[in-house]
Amino acid sequence: PEEAETILQKPETIPEEAETIPQKPLTIPEEAETILQNAEIGYTPEFVNFYMGQCVGTKGSEAQAFCQCTIDKIQEKYPYEEFLSIGLEITGGAEPPEDFNKLIKSCEAEN
Repeated sequence: PEEAETILQKPETIPEEAETIPQKPLTIPEEAETILQNAEIGYTPEFVNFYMGQCVGTKGSEAQAFCQCTIDKIQEKYPYEEFLSIGLEITGGAEPPEDFNKLIKSCEAEN
């Protein structure tokens, strides 16, 4: 059947679109730009507020404790710049590092 052939051909167009995805994180909210400029300062209260807003915003208000847990553990484990680069990679569609996933899962288990 000819229809099956066209279905099989469609995935070939996906990689072209996927190539444009990593550019999107650069257009995240303006406050993110300020956060990136403060990279040498480290985890500022503004950054924590921004993170909490993003985190709770995606999961709803019941996520407050979970989000607080994740940012607390992130600050303990990662230097600020390393966390920023992980964040940008994830936003760009990359898989989070194994130890980062473990950290998030430990907070899911606690909350």
